Amino acid sequence: MNGSMLLKADDILDMRGLVRELCDPDHPVAQHLASMLPGELLKQLQKQNEEGFVRRGLAGELLDELNRLLADRCIYEPKSFQYARLTESTLSRTRKRLSGEELILANRLLLTEAFPCIFRLVYSRESKDPQKSEEWRRFHVDKYATLRPDYERFCGLLEQLLGEARAACAPLAIIQVRAKTVSSFAEKAWRKNYENPLCQSTDLAAARVITETQEEVVKVSEWLKKNFLIDEVNSVDHREKLKADEFGYLSVHYVASLKKDVVERLAPGKWYFLAGKKAEIQIRTLLQHAHASVVHDRVYKSVFTVPENLRRDLARVAALLEEADTAFAQTIASIEAYKGSYGAFMDEKRRAVETEVLEAVLQHEKDPVAKAEAALKLALIKKAAWDWRGVADTLRDYLGTSFQEQPRLRMEYGYALCRVHEANPKDQAYTDGVESLKRAVESFEGDPLVYPSRLRVEAHSCLAWAYGNRDYNVHGARDQYELAHRIDPTNPYILAPYIGFEIGAGGTSRDTVSQLMGQTIMEATKRCQEHVRAGVELPWAYLTMGRLYLLAGKTSDSLSAYCKAIHLGAAGFPAPDGLKSDKPGFPREILDDELGFLGNIGRQRRREEDEWVRDLLLLGLYAKYGAADALDVLKTRSLQVEDVTAPVVIVSGGTHPDVENEMRSYADCLEQGFEGFRGTLVSGGTNAGIPGMVGERAEQLQKKGLEVHARCYLPEKLPADAPPDSRYDQRISGVGAQFSPRQLIQTWIDLLVAGVAPSEVKLLGFNGGPLTLLEYRLALAMGALVGIIRESGRAASDLAPDPDWADARNLLWLPRDPMAVWAFVSTGAMEEAPYVEDMGRQIHENFLSETWPRSKDRIIRPWHYLDEDIKESNIQQAAFAETILRRNGYGVRKKKRPITRYRFGRDEEEAVQRMGEMEHGRWIVERLRSGWRYGPKDDTKRISPYLIPWKELTDKIRKYDCDFVREWPELLAKAGLEVYPLHEGD
Repeated sequence: MNGSMLLKADDILDMRGLVRELCDPDHPVAQHLASMLPGELLKQLQKQNEEGFVRRGLAGELLDELNRLLADRCIYEPKSFQYARLTESTLSRTRKRLSGEELILANRLLLTEAFPCIFRLVYSRESKDPQKSEEWRRFHVDKYATLRPDYERFCGLLEQLLGEARAACAPLAIIQVRAKTVSSFAEKAWRKNYENPLCQSTDLAAARVITETQEEVVKVSEWLKKNFLIDEVNSVDHREKLKADEFGYLSVHYVASLKKDVVERLAPGKWYFLAGKKAEIQIRTLLQHAHASVVHDRVYKSVFTVPENLRRDLARVAALLEEADTAFAQTIASIEAYKGSYGAFMDEKRRAVETEVLEAVLQHEKDPVAKAEAALKLALIKKAAWDWRGVADTLRDYLGTSFQEQPRLRMEYGYALCRVHEANPKDQAYTDGVESLKRAVESFEGDPLVYPSRLRVEAHSCLAWAYGNRDYNVHGARDQYELAHRIDPTNPYILAPYIGFEIGAGGTSRDTVSQLMGQTIMEATKRCQEHVRAGVELPWAYLTMGRLYLLAGKTSDSLSAYCKAIHLGAAGFPAPDGLKSDKPGFPREILDDELGFLGNIGRQRRREEDEWVRDLLLLGLYAKYGAADALDVLKTRSLQVEDVTAPVVIVSGGTHPDVENEMRSYADCLEQGFEGFRGTLVSGGTNAGIPGMVGERAEQLQKKGLEVHARCYLPEKLPADAPPDSRYDQRISGVGAQFSPRQLIQTWIDLLVAGVAPSEVKLLGFNGGPLTLLEYRLALAMGALVGIIRESGRAASDLAPDPDWADARNLLWLPRDPMAVWAFVSTGAMEEAPYVEDMGRQIHENFLSETWPRSKDRIIRPWHYLDEDIKESNIQQAAFAETILRRNGYGVRKKKRPITRYRFGRDEEEAVQRMGEMEHGRWIVERLRSGWRYGPKDDTKRISPYLIPWKELTDKIRKYDCDFVREWPELLAKAGLEVYPLHEGD
């Protein structure tokens, strides 16, 4: 069978799709075509379709049969092909008596019209024959013209469906739909250089949903994914395409098709006119739409190249719009998220200022309503400081004032009164507090449209707490919790105490809660996470996550959440104005409440996991607040507090056999990093991975006569592949049944009881698994300085992107550099000579008088005007210089002037290089402790490309460090100090 028009293998663009269509019993054209093929071939195709692939031999057989069919007869049949929307040009061919090449051509066109994405058009756009190229253009334009009514019907259904999405997700959203015009289709097909524009164009039907907020964009997107067939390959989220330093087009584009059941519901009998057709659906906010319509379309659809200066102007506008959109979203999130009390995010100084202002208002204001409003603000500030008596005293005189906030004033007063008399609920004052809360609840519920649901929920929960305190009214507490939960079923700050109350009151068991409410609890934690991202409900979001995770049986997650809450207690809240407090960010009573919650859920049976959380909270109370009562309890929990020599370095890392060789590659970091170390090393206590290497290093240091202890906490049962390491001289055994958080927490109990301050503890981390990750977070929470090798993987990789710890100032991401490890271990642990401050002052004076490439960001002030932390930085640099010199065979001594400056000779170049490497390690740690991070150079953002190992530096950058070392003798000479080789003696 000859003929240039016959199908070739590459004319079938999608063989798998063709077989799938031929096996579809409901596809009219495909079934008509299949009826003309051999029955045995159809059986084989059906089998291959079920198996999901088409054998090459069978594909060749199908191609031969199709070609036989194309050359034998006209395949057109009116009833079947009505769904193909044939063009008039193709239809006219079917009315003629055809044979030979003309018959094959007509059949080829029929196949392409019925299956445009499966069969290649017989005409080519790139044909050298102008007539055939014109035929290509005419075919696609005519074909789309016949299909456009179907796309218009598609758009009608699209508008209906998006109306449903609007009602469900974004009530005030704007919806726009359109079917592409024929002229627009023709222009785009030519401009885009498409070979098959009917299939390559995804916007023949298009819709746009314009929402008010980015949150609504997300909701609409999720709705679309559930109700449409999404072409993930061709869908685009432009938010993910922009780089961190770019601004611009931010719409989300989905390429979507209708589901068959949806079409049958909205337009019965129209499925095969709409099957496979795609629409591009854009979802964007109002401000994103402003940018897209005013800026993006003018650039994207411009026929000329926009000049660079105009592009810069457009980028600036895009940045402003994006910033405004983000600001709107943050503001709305902050309003919607229940923020707690006024003043919760103020530091102590800010609270004092606000208190003074409001007290002056109360003293001089004559308007009773204005006075009551000021009193409520003042009370909320005192509430944030947990000053319950102050809250009650402030509000007492305004209980009779009539104004809109009166119910809230009563609520705050009643709750504060109950808190003051918490220990004696039988007191009349406690009863008065309960009655005030009841009146507040009645007022809120009497006019629910006036008062937001968050206040109604808070009132019910406050009354529930008052009823539940010491079983004052168990049934009343249950009712109030249920009412609050009914108003806001997803509110985690209600769910956690509600479940805790039910467990404590015997209404349910923890096993039942975990089994039946596990999914509900996990959904509630997501809301806490949203509040954390919005910067509201802190620290309660973390504390509530700690409760919920514990109830769900996710103990490690619970401990991690409590660690972050404790860390916040020291770091303070991320206040809107950027203020930070040097004192704990919230009162200790908040952690006391968590102990109360643990006691409540442990009434029936206290679990080992509860004890871990309890001990963690006690550690937080003592480490952050110096709570003597917490220390007394910790003393009863301690196991071995003797022979703990500061400084203490906890070395944590991988032990799994799969990473054994990788951990061995860090041997140089441990060997050089702990050179000359004196103190206590704490690690896992087995000979596997990092713990085994720590035991080995401790033994080496002990053999050199250094006072070093290696301490570990071992469970009753060890893994078969991790036997105990006898090189640990302080082995505390029987700590828990197996490796668990128990050993990590016990370490900190013994350290604090032994009198070791968290500031005397460091943690050095390499890799590790889930327990190691928790150990990192625990050390951060306690206030230790934590250094983790940033590229070591596993636990390090899990912690690096964790937004909860991104602002932890005591977390340093160390490069894999032995001298950086040495500097980290040595920071704060050096014996400072009496002349070190003179050295530090002279180093600073040298910075003032000379330009050094890596000192441009230093504060340029005379020594006596420097802040103490900057002075300390210079002193530490001097101490390191003295130590580095001594480690390499040089001493520093006081000497009367004139001092002959020591000059390093050529034969001392190796020592200079070694000292330069050590100075680089010191500089890395200093930078990291000052908030710098690794990345492309940007001094204003504290980003440096030089926070890398010494061996990865260029010779030019290494030379800076070595030149600085060569300047030490001159710098020290100016301070009255002489550098000399130690072999010369004094």
